[in-house]
Amino acid sequence: MFIRGLIVVSATMLASSAFASFDMLVIPNASGDRYDRYDPVNRVFLGSMFMKGANKVSANSSSPNGFYSYAGGQTLMNNYTGERISNPSFSSAHLQLGLSGGLNSQTSTGVINFGSLNSANILTFSASFAAPVGNFIAGSTAVNSTQWLVTTTSATGLNAYLVNSTGTIAASALNLVPIAGLTSTGVGQSATFTRGTTRYAAIPYRDNSGDHRLLAVAIGSSSVTFSSNQSLSGFSTGNASTTLCAVAGHTGFFLVGADTPGTGATRITEFDSAPAFGVMNSYTTTSISAQSTNNQWRMSNIVAPEPGSMVALGLGMVAMLKRRRKALA
Repeated sequence: MFIRGLIVVSATMLASSAFASFDMLVIPNASGDRYDRYDPVNRVFLGSMFMKGANKVSANSSSPNGFYSYAGGQTLMNNYTGERISNPSFSSAHLQLGLSGGLNSQTSTGVINFGSLNSANILTFSASFAAPVGNFIAGSTAVNSTQWLVTTTSATGLNAYLVNSTGTIAASALNLVPIAGLTSTGVGQSATFTRGTTRYAAIPYRDNSGDHRLLAVAIGSSSVTFSSNQSLSGFSTGNASTTLCAVAGHTGFFLVGADTPGTGATRITEFDSAPAFGVMNSYTTTSISAQSTNNQWRMSNIVAPEPGSMVALGLGMVAMLKRRRKALA
């Protein structure tokens, strides 16, 4: 079994390098005891990193390390080997970490602290953004190295702000969905991507009927404008507060969430970056298990790591297989 595992690891590494289009989803498992890694393009399971109370992760290809949240707090880990680097200090009120292009933390009081992680793995917060009175921060995603798209809910519905990394508002609130068309906690993780020369954000949410929908907004240097709103199918609607996660890919973005109730599977839908948001692929897998009862879960996608990271991932999987073989011996 061990030799067979090594063959699978080697084949995965070679195939990913050959196509040069490697994506690695890092997703908290529905059981809450581990982070699963999965290649959504080649549909290959890449192993798990066990951590009790896993619920959120902030990681991208700009650094081999990511911030992982769990029941006991947050920790810095190598995305490829699973090695725990350090235990950074965060307030217990921090609910989620930034998802790409740097790092932020969102607190339960509706404040986002923007920051960055340097090469020495030292976290530095640079500024804060306090949600306007009456708004609750639903999520945030990096637009570029100096701006963030922040989604909020309020008495008027679902809103979007463009915020500079200094904490100032670059674009006033855009009301995307009126309160009558929104569930109370139904805003998922958004993702930004480029179409032509314009940056866009894909924002999944739950409407007042509990159905999943997908918003898109165009983002300028000082503007956020509505682009489209479309329905989604195939995802579970069993829990009214559970949302989907969007993460950027090579040519568009992925939506990930629990499949229709009773299947026990996770659905992954890949959209292109064309104006119509065409579905490139939509399939289910039981290799990973997306959370279906937690509306605050967050995942990441690591796009095309450099060859050194691919080697590290392979070595990490070999170490995992060795540990498993010893445990079974």
